[in-house]
Amino acid sequence: VVVLGAMLLSAPVFATELYLIGDATSAGWTIESAVQMYDTVTPNVFTWTGDLKIGELKFLTQKDAWIPSYGPVTVDEEMVTGDVDLQYREDDKTPGSDHKFKVTACVWYTLVVDLTDAEKPSLNVSVFYPSTMYLIGPAVGGWNWDDFGQEMNWEEEGVFTWKGDLKEGEFKFFEQKDFLATAYGANIDST
Repeated sequence: VVVLGAMLLSAPVFATELYLIGDATSAGWTIESAVQMYDTVTPNVFTWTGDLKIGELKFLTQKDAWIPSYGPVTVDEEMVTGDVDLQYREDDKTPGSDHKFKVTACVWYTLVVDLTDAEKPSLNVSVFYPSTMYLIGPAVGGWNWDDFGQEMNWEEEGVFTWKGDLKEGEFKFFEQKDFLATAYGANIDST
């Protein structure tokens, strides 16, 4: 009698594709518009870089189904620089398992989801805050950079201040003295 054995050398694959979904993404909660992550040269590792809005997000393994999915292990986990364990959600049977990440800063992110260890999937987050910020608009004199662009003071990562008199009118924040640079304004119309 001969007994043969085999050893599984690689981790099981839970996803061959991965997508971002949530109101923090450009897709919102429209599943058909879920944002695809890209697999890297390492199998079971997915990467995405871009802007996120303030809101929530999680990861889908298919563009046409809510389950299976990945989210944080804890409720309301904030999306900050560092490593976070992920929870694999296989079905709807476990109440309270549909956790989402909270995005609290509207900046540039790089997200790397590592599914190589099926027992401990993880997310690495890199948050990139602008190094400069400028204020411009009629509330500070006008839309001409040379005459009215106001450089703000850097206080700490992601925090800028400016002291001065505001007039009646609009203003916006720009990362550079350039109207083609990333800009920030009110998220609702003030009229």
